[in-house]
Amino acid sequence: MMLGTSLVHYYPQKHHARALRILDDVLSDDGVNVPSLMGRAYILQGSGDWGAAADLFLQVNALLPDDVNEGVRAQEEHAWCMLQQGNGDVAANELKSISEVLDNLEGREVDQARCWWRMGKCAWRTNGLYSPASSFHTFT
Repeated sequence: MMLGTSLVHYYPQKHHARALRILDDVLSDDGVNVPSLMGRAYILQGSGDWGAAADLFLQVNALLPDDVNEGVRAQEEHAWCMLQQGNGDVAANELKSISEVLDNLEGREVDQARCWWRMGKCAWRTNGLYSPASSFHTFT
């Protein structure tokens, strides 16, 4: 399992096929193995399968609803997937609640910055300032 989760972020895409085989093997024995579920979801994100990734992140969040580490990260990643699928309002609401949790935790500056950046992306997209289909941005 450790090798599989390590390969997810080590040269993403290059090692994803190998990591996926390992993670799927772990998940066949233990279908609720959180590191493997998270790793598989990250791989799905990397391949642009936002719906399947969102489902896995939601599953992890259901397994760890009060966890301020993996549970909160799974919730944040779920929100990011929602934005990528065009559900900016849902994503913004989720990210706002996540930022409130992160803002009350010590030593989580990197997580706070990522969450706030993602909230900015939500605002950018939902306020019509950005169209993913266009490379031309209009500012109002």
